[in-house]
Amino acid sequence: MTVAAFANAVPNGFVWIDHWQVESGGLIAPSFAQLWSAFRQPLGSIPGWDGPAPYARPLVIAVLSLVHAVAGLDPAAYHLALVGMHLANVLLVYSVLLALTAAPAVAFFTAAIFALHPLQTAAVSWISGIADPLCALFLLLAFRLQLASSQRPARGLLLRLGAVLSFALALGAKETALMFPVLLAAAYLLLSKDECETGNGKPEMRNRRIGCRRIGPFPISDLRFPVSHSGRPRLQPTLAPFVLLVAADFAYRHLVLGGSALGGGFGRIPLIVRLWTAPRLLLSYLTLPLRLNALTVCDDYALSTGLDPASLAAAGPTTALLLGVVFWCRRWPQLGFAVLWMLATLLPALNLVPILHYRADRFFYLPLIGWSLAAVTVVQELLMRVSIKGDHTLRDSPRTLRHGAKRARLLRRDLLRVNGNCLLESIIQPLALRSRLLLAASRRAPAGEDRQSLNATFQRVSVRFRRVAAGAGLAVLVLLGFLTVRRNALFADDRTLFEATVRMSPFCREAHTALGDAYLRAGLSDDAVVQYQLALGAQPDRASYVVLPKVLINLGMAQLMRRDYAAAEEAFQQAHHLQPHLLHPLFGLGISNLALGRVSTAVGWLKQAYEHDPMDPDVSFNLALGYDRLGQAADATAMYRHYLDVAPRGRARGLAEERLRVLGQAR
Repeated sequence: MTVAAFANAVPNGFVWIDHWQVESGGLIAPSFAQLWSAFRQPLGSIPGWDGPAPYARPLVIAVLSLVHAVAGLDPAAYHLALVGMHLANVLLVYSVLLALTAAPAVAFFTAAIFALHPLQTAAVSWISGIADPLCALFLLLAFRLQLASSQRPARGLLLRLGAVLSFALALGAKETALMFPVLLAAAYLLLSKDECETGNGKPEMRNRRIGCRRIGPFPISDLRFPVSHSGRPRLQPTLAPFVLLVAADFAYRHLVLGGSALGGGFGRIPLIVRLWTAPRLLLSYLTLPLRLNALTVCDDYALSTGLDPASLAAAGPTTALLLGVVFWCRRWPQLGFAVLWMLATLLPALNLVPILHYRADRFFYLPLIGWSLAAVTVVQELLMRVSIKGDHTLRDSPRTLRHGAKRARLLRRDLLRVNGNCLLESIIQPLALRSRLLLAASRRAPAGEDRQSLNATFQRVSVRFRRVAAGAGLAVLVLLGFLTVRRNALFADDRTLFEATVRMSPFCREAHTALGDAYLRAGLSDDAVVQYQLALGAQPDRASYVVLPKVLINLGMAQLMRRDYAAAEEAFQQAHHLQPHLLHPLFGLGISNLALGRVSTAVGWLKQAYEHDPMDPDVSFNLALGYDRLGQAADATAMYRHYLDVAPRGRARGLAEERLRVLGQAR
């Protein structure tokens, strides 16, 4: 199913930031020396990238460089690698959930939703979104190896070493992996409690492997959990190596990133504003999988500066969700674990610690696992209740109508002691509780009751439940697969993607800017100017990754293409006023003044650009042209030679060599 849903993503080309990160070599290390250097520098410090990003993700550079070494700049190879990662993640999700819940149907439908949901296209169909699938791959692998070490003590040490190594690789892919110890602790505490009742009625905790058993059609997990002789959980030995690795990762990031190790990109937004915005942002993410046609590949997001109606409206559901986690962890451990997974993996994306982008679909790649598990759990409960209510015998059963809560508690106790077996109370599927209680009651029913009738009722309800659940689940999966295939087509090229994005998000500055860039590369300078002007008019109270100087620089380039040099000079002047240290406004001011005939002014701007980056071939060549027009032959000759040294195969090589011959003859 996964391969079929994402097959049409493989022929797509480079989109958006792919042009800088891959096509221009921004995140490609062509040699082992540069790859080793990438491990000691911020993301994007390799020559070719437009400024370093405040992240340390060496594994992303390593994987992209590996694909580049094998396939060059063939975009199909990168897309194929991403689809392969996603397929591996789907299999790992199924394996992890099967180990945690021992319920194949729950594991299958959760993994299937994770595999086919159209939200995943932002991380799978877009090459620059590789960090999320890559991080998920090694995080899930670490999770599975750690669970396997608990289930196979004979190979425990080797499996734990593999888990630690996989976790280290996950940290090298993305910072979200820092939440792994929290997820692992939640799994052990909620889904692997080995509790039995002794003869005196008190619970006893045992460190032993529980064989996988079934109550009717419902299997019981065999995940074991280390406990002390006093019955208290011993999390320290299990989590210690992972916590130490987190501490080492913090030290590494501080060494590489310096002051930006604790956030970058939106640090200028006050903390109080980010705190007010966080509940709305969380609610937006939680409802995102239900908005199947939403497209938030760009992340302009309205900020809350106080107790506005939107923040108040979001605070209620957010508070209810947090309080519900406490209840679910005690009564419905599987649902509690699902919500904890979702919240823990979403926490790094809520901008409490500033990140480069404020909101994007790809940030929900890992949280979608918890969201899918929660959805499957809730839907399973609803379908079970529908099946029970639809059965005449069960609906009229005196055990479900007459005895009430007290009888239910007694049956729950009986369920733990059916046939003398010690069962794992904490992982009983709460959604199938009524059928399980019915089975337990039938096994311990007095002689005067129709035990065979109760067993027959149970089997009939179980069959009806399976049919309804399978039919509804398959229908949902077909719909998700269709929407994913359709959305993959949007990532075919920049124009297709961002024309769709601006229709859905008309105030998104980043989308208008990216669409303008696409038009500019296609030579449609008039359309590009329109998009850049729309980007400049975007709402100022929205967090945007794209800053105004970038928009103004691109607008100036579009005006140069239109030969409107006065408008180009104005745009570059505004960009230089906002950020005087940038190279591009200086270069643009030099080019526009050269075109306007103000050669002395142009040479002044180009000198500043040359001091900023003497290795830029475009700056060197245009400065040589300026000197040449001013009649400064010696300076022009030196700059032409410098240009040929910097760019021996540059586009202006022929003109530079011709001017050198002319200047040489003039001497």
